[in-house]
This record gives sequence, structure tokens and C-alpha cells, in this order.
Amino acid sequence: VKAFLDAGMRATPEMRRVTFEVRERIEVTGADLGTVVKWLIPIILGLALLTGGGTTLGAAGGILRAAAPVLAGLFSGLVLVPVLLPWIPGRAFSLKGALAGAVVVGTVLALDRATRSVPDLVAMFLLGTAASSFFAMQFTGSTTFTSPSGVEWEMRRALPVQAAAIAIAAGIGVARLFAG
Repeated sequence: VKAFLDAGMRATPEMRRVTFEVRERIEVTGADLGTVVKWLIPIILGLALLTGGGTTLGAAGGILRAAAPVLAGLFSGLVLVPVLLPWIPGRAFSLKGALAGAVVVGTVLALDRATRSVPDLVAMFLLGTAASSFFAMQFTGSTTFTSPSGVEWEMRRALPVQAAAIAIAAGIGVARLFAG
């Protein structure tokens, strides 16, 4: 603004150019991380119950192991997608988040696959990928790439898919609880 006023209220080509460099994208992730922190404990405890990780202090390792794929999805959607935004294929942030989440969550699960059942792997993959997609989509309002109508269009299409993935994963978790 100062440069604009100093130039007699005339905009130079540089003033008309909007940047959104890596540093600027990282700065925006802080606000999103602050919003998510308040939900981490309930999310982790809920996952521990659904996956049999336990809820006692002695079961802390089991709880973190149970939550690792979803935490990886949160990290992917909140940090990796904004940082790698121009290089992840697709235009929709939800798609970018799902792609990044599938890679990160899939990697986490591959490292721990020997100790997880197939239904647990499927449920955790769906939860982590949906989390990554959802939190990447939250970034849309922070960028220079989107419009209100574009955000609304994406949300109408992505939220039902994310909700379905979470419902399937929850169904697997509940079925696992009753199966013993």
C-alpha cells in the first residue's frame, strides 16, 4: 500500500502481480493447525477405541499406533498439500489432498501392515485419506487460486465422498468391535 501511495496511487505491474510462494503457503498452515489441535485428543481416543488400541496410559503406544494413519493424513492435508501445492496433480484441493494422503497414509500403513488386519488397513486408509482431503480443502479460502463459487462447487462434490469414506471406515471399526 505504501508503495502504491508513494507512486501517486498508480499501480505498477509488480503491484498487480499476486504471489503465493512456499514461504507464504507455510505461514497460512499455522492457522489451520491451530484449529485442528483442539480436535486431536477426541480423534485419537475415538480411533483407539475403534481399532482396539486401548485407552489407558499404559496403552499410549497402541493409541498412537492406531492414530498414526489419520495423523499422517492430517499432516498431509494441512502441511504437505500447501507446501507442494503447484506440484500435486489436479485442480481441486480435495483431490490434491486425497492424492497426497493416499501416498502418505499408504506409506505409514505399509510400514505397519504386518501387525494390522486387512479390514483395519482399509479403514485406516479411508480415514487418513479422507482427513487429508478434508483438511487440504480447508486451504482453498487461503489461496489466490479460488473463488467463493469454486469453493462451494468443490465442497458440494467432495464432502459426500469424504463422509462416505469415514462412514465405511467407522462401520469397519464398529464391526470389528462386535466381532471380538
